[in-house]
Amino acid sequence: VTKSGGNEFHGGAFYDYTSDSMQGDSLEGSGVQAPEFDEQRYGFHVGGPIIEDRLFFFVNYEHLEGANTFTRGVEGSGALNEVAGFTQAEFDEILDIARNIYNYDPGFAPSSFPNEDDKLLVRFDWEINNQHRADFVYLYNDGYNITASDGDPNEFEFSNHLYERGAELNRYVGSLYSDWNESFSTEVRVGYTDLVNRQNSIGQDGFGEMRITDSNSLAIDGTGQRNTIYIGEDDSRQSNELNYSVFNVTARGTYTWNDHTFSFGYERESTDIFNLFVQHTIGQYDFDSIADFRNGIPDDIDYNNAPSLNPADAAADWSYASNALYAQDEWDLGNGVVITAGLRYDFYTSDDTPAENANFLASYGYSNAQSMDGRDLLQPRVGVQWDVNDDLSLRGGFGLFSGGDPNVWLSNTYSTDFISQFGVNEREFFNAGFSTLFDAGVVYPDGPGPGYSVPSQLIDAVAAGNGSPGFEMNSLDPNFEIPGEWKVSIGGTYDLYVPMDNFLGGDYRVNADLLWSQDHNAAIITRRDLVQTGVGPAGFPLYSSNNSPGTLELTNTDVKAESINFAFTVERDYDFGLNWIFGYAYNDAEDVQPMTSSVAFSNYVSRAFVGANDEVAALSNYNIQHRFTLNLNYEHEFVQDYSTR
Repeated sequence: VTKSGGNEFHGGAFYDYTSDSMQGDSLEGSGVQAPEFDEQRYGFHVGGPIIEDRLFFFVNYEHLEGANTFTRGVEGSGALNEVAGFTQAEFDEILDIARNIYNYDPGFAPSSFPNEDDKLLVRFDWEINNQHRADFVYLYNDGYNITASDGDPNEFEFSNHLYERGAELNRYVGSLYSDWNESFSTEVRVGYTDLVNRQNSIGQDGFGEMRITDSNSLAIDGTGQRNTIYIGEDDSRQSNELNYSVFNVTARGTYTWNDHTFSFGYERESTDIFNLFVQHTIGQYDFDSIADFRNGIPDDIDYNNAPSLNPADAAADWSYASNALYAQDEWDLGNGVVITAGLRYDFYTSDDTPAENANFLASYGYSNAQSMDGRDLLQPRVGVQWDVNDDLSLRGGFGLFSGGDPNVWLSNTYSTDFISQFGVNEREFFNAGFSTLFDAGVVYPDGPGPGYSVPSQLIDAVAAGNGSPGFEMNSLDPNFEIPGEWKVSIGGTYDLYVPMDNFLGGDYRVNADLLWSQDHNAAIITRRDLVQTGVGPAGFPLYSSNNSPGTLELTNTDVKAESINFAFTVERDYDFGLNWIFGYAYNDAEDVQPMTSSVAFSNYVSRAFVGANDEVAALSNYNIQHRFTLNLNYEHEFVQDYSTR
């Protein structure tokens, strides 16, 4: 919902500014070196008629020129967060080695980087005639921030290791609203969204990540761990791209007949996804000391790529469509009673499947080439509203509900198929008889030397399909069902009058609601290759992996996690401009797996369990048992006809 133009021209503008000079420069009485920055934001909006009474326009634009600040510095620099034990001399030595031995400039100690954001909204409204109207909305947003990759207390990044995190969005939506007669109306909407996400290292110079351990022996965290210094392109940003386009069609209608209001419709959302995430495509090198960095003696080299040596061939490139048909009857029985009953049918279509892994098929007896095509869910729902009298209304309902978008989970099955990419390490290099990156005979096919390319032995191994295809394969259960949730609710609203002549007297509104829900085929991640082989001495189950490759599989659980929520609010308005709302909520929410991560392994381990494949309903990590809220608002016209809140 956005503003619209009208028969009169109207508009406005704004501007705001801030900088480091407007913030403090001391912490607990000690002076600190705060990063320098300037930030300004401005924008305008204007609307009015193109054709009076018929065609209108509205435009809104906002621009931000800001800064991302970084507070980490070497010991003794005065930075807000000094890296203990990492000295200016070590900084200078690493910089000198990078420039003069590796022919690479890693940048500087970052303090501030500019960021930008542009937003544009263009809207047209067309009053076609008394029965039909249409609108068209265009949205554009392009912005970015500069972000740190590794920011633990014992880590320091040179500036070229930071990365841009940005996105460009273009969205187009056209709608047609029609009142065919007093009983029948329709709405048709067509939309298209294109989103390009960016995660690019600042340098973008084709130099891989190098991690150098410094000489610090201070016990930063009580373990004696030394500092890690990062130069080059962050390993997770070397091939990282997410683009998707979404095409939406919605057609819905409303028909009134006697005491019934019928609603019905169809919605389709087609999504095309290109999700590329391959680490180490230009390499990651670890050095145990600054001396090892100088001499080119790596402790670790990691390299991953598609066998074609084109990282894009390892991307999840796929599409699917979600469809929904629904119908509802709102029946006014009289005497304040309204019953609403409806049915919704969701189903998926897709022509794309992951590449079939022959080893998976032979080991598990079914193919990993599974998609959401043909999976569906029927959802009945009923609700009741009863206005008992002028002061009291009651409500309740039950039904099956589903929602959310599974494409993040499903993308993993397309990209982590143990066919699309392989990873190798320093063993390929050392087994060839080399000991340093500068040994005679070391070949760097993709660049002039180490950092700009990994040694040829690693590249040749990946091209041959050798090495590790990943940590765990991801797959989709052939019998996967669309998850849902059964819900039952009851509630009421009561307008209460307190007959007192003081501040406490007057009209109050009290709301109370009780909601119970239960999982229906909740989605989880399980280790499909594990089989329980026994019980340990403490009674814990023992497992072994009986299938290869091991897989993290998206499936459903039969465990019915339940949640109950009770909430009430009391609110009061005063005629002198004050109003307040007090609320309390009690929650007891369970889940089997929160499923809040885009990474299958993170979902698998972020749960309550004893055995590796236990499915247990446990108190949710996100449960807040008691919540109290108080909202106060005061409105007054300090200037006539202009309210301040």
